[in-house]
Amino acid sequence: MSLQIFATLGSPLAECAHFGVCTIIAVAPETWETFIPVTLRKVKAWLDTTESGQLLFHFPQEGMTPATRRQFFPAGGFRVDAPLTLPADCCLALGLPEQTQMLPGNYPITVTAAGFAVAAATATNMQQRGMAA
Repeated sequence: MSLQIFATLGSPLAECAHFGVCTIIAVAPETWETFIPVTLRKVKAWLDTTESGQLLFHFPQEGMTPATRRQFFPAGGFRVDAPLTLPADCCLALGLPEQTQMLPGNYPITVTAAGFAVAAATATNMQQRGMAA
């Protein structure tokens, strides 16, 4: 099931400065449809998962400003500086374990007629703690 979301681009460890996804909020279809982008970092997107468990973001062109496209969607990839723990309601709606995180990395961007698609790696907080041990 695909979620309609508003996302703030940036790092959750840098008060939403830098690169990545800082916040995600699931929104009602009516709210999502009427969204007009006015700031660099606030965008609308569809959020889903791939068969392999990655997060799949679809960022429509009309859901962001031209400056957002230039800064966050360069040919070199979508940069994520810090992990983002998904909100519990998003995890539940997507069938993911609670505390699922989007992991840092530089992810390829697929350009479509409608916008940009980005698939990002995930882990749960428990998996992260296991890797750090």
